[in-house]
Amino acid sequence: MADFSPATPEPSVKPSPASLAALAQLNMGRVLRPLVNFATAVSVYFHARQFFFPEIVQRYDADLAYVTLLTVYAGHREVRRWSNDPEVITKRARRGEYFVVGWWTAYFVALFIANHALRYRVPEGLLSLCVQITTIFFGTLTSQQIYKGRRLGAPGAGLNARGGDPPENRILKRMERSETPLKRRDVEEELGVSRATAGRLLDRLEDKGLVEWAGENRTDPNGGFRLRKP
Repeated sequence: MADFSPATPEPSVKPSPASLAALAQLNMGRVLRPLVNFATAVSVYFHARQFFFPEIVQRYDADLAYVTLLTVYAGHREVRRWSNDPEVITKRARRGEYFVVGWWTAYFVALFIANHALRYRVPEGLLSLCVQITTIFFGTLTSQQIYKGRRLGAPGAGLNARGGDPPENRILKRMERSETPLKRRDVEEELGVSRATAGRLLDRLEDKGLVEWAGENRTDPNGGFRLRKP
């Protein structure tokens, strides 16, 4: 039988007021994000023009500026993460794998077509750009995993916190305290686990008949899990 005894909220790392003031000055995401979006569009345009119109000479290359902005944007988010900025820790960032998959797909499509039609040419620097974007992505991914490991290693963190309290019990206690159904991301933050692990834990509780889905259907974005009504 699950333990539903009252539990105090878990300790979390909270920045001091001085740190929050510094983070407010540090938050350049509102400036960097549109710059990165604009630079992405410019880079896509020039590479597409080289591919479709290889006879046009490109006098200046925008890739260096683009990679620089991407590096600064990714590094800026990681600095805020390691400064315990709650906005970066709790909110999901735009997934960098979309950039990686998109650029590599463009490269291989261009490579395939250019090898079958002489009128087309793989844009110069496209392969190098793909490698650099992939490096940035895995660099930030490594930083995130190290940070997550540090948090899990802190007192009161991880799946076996609270003297070995099972993760299922912690989810049930959180549901008991919560006024709204719990989403998967709430479980991720509560336990400090991956999205897949949070999903497996919720599925296990549902199979045991301890929780139920509250929503119009399983894809309802406003839905979540709650304690099963007797």
